[in-house]
Amino acid sequence: MAIANTWSILRIERAKDTGIVSLIEYRVAVADDEKKDAAYEQASIHLEAAPETPVAFEAITNDLAIQWVKDTLDARNAKGEEFGPSSKDVEDRLLNSLAVQREFTPDVMYGFPWS
Repeated sequence: MAIANTWSILRIERAKDTGIVSLIEYRVAVADDEKKDAAYEQASIHLEAAPETPVAFEAITNDLAIQWVKDTLDARNAKGEEFGPSSKDVEDRLLNSLAVQREFTPDVMYGFPWS
């Protein structure tokens, strides 16, 4: 079984005057390419504070934005469970969701006939 966790960025919100990013909308997918099934969640997160060394908007990469999302989730989780899940908790919850989905719909597959 080849299960992959994929984090992606859907939208970035920033201040017009400074370009500082304040909100990132993201999607996390846990997919099994052999069984052709997946579970995902989509959410948005407000970044806690402006970075100490601001990054020019044009220089923000997909990987950097994903790291900001994970770091923010992890920092909030470190404050206590009521502040939300860590990035690992999100992935684990999706793996569990995939297992439950398989239990209740074992003969269903998802996907497209093209690559």
